[in-house]
Amino acid sequence: MTDPAGAQRRGLRDSLRWLGGASPGAAVWEAPGVTAAIVPAVPERSIINSVVYDDAGALDAAYDGLVDAYAAAGVVAWDVWTPAFDSDALELLRARGHTFDGEPAAMTLDLARFESPVLGDLDWDGEATFDELGRINDLGYGHGGADGIAAAFGGVQTDAVWWWKFHQAATCAFYVLLLIPTWQARNLLGN
Repeated sequence: MTDPAGAQRRGLRDSLRWLGGASPGAAVWEAPGVTAAIVPAVPERSIINSVVYDDAGALDAAYDGLVDAYAAAGVVAWDVWTPAFDSDALELLRARGHTFDGEPAAMTLDLARFESPVLGDLDWDGEATFDELGRINDLGYGHGGADGIAAAFGGVQTDAVWWWKFHQAATCAFYVLLLIPTWQARNLLGN
């Protein structure tokens, strides 16, 4: 893999485009080098209402438009996926009042070097829905009801492991692996 950071940005950008169409009122906002998901169904969930950018200059040029778009949608919390090495973007965001909010990480793996483990009895679900994604996420993080991410997608009652995935050209990006707390001791990741 010659450009891991580029692969991360492409994967995040696809994720945000998906989120921007996943619920009523949701939208994708784009400017040169910047993509954002605007999901007013969960206005306080910044992991869903988030931004990916190509470089600090593009982020700077688009920043005021992002502020206006989120405000117009009633979104009060939004994140910018910023790699730790991008000191220019980090400084730009600090100067505009953003604070550090967590350490979710975008990672890459060279698929040509990947050796697949034996999957055993792991049951993959390729038919899971947006509703299931939201519900499982909320169970995993202790949210629920109107304040949970499931509010963006509805709510389906099911106990399952859900992989949210997209396929791109020669890569496959997995964005979220969610485990319902009662399933976490089953060593699914060991498979």
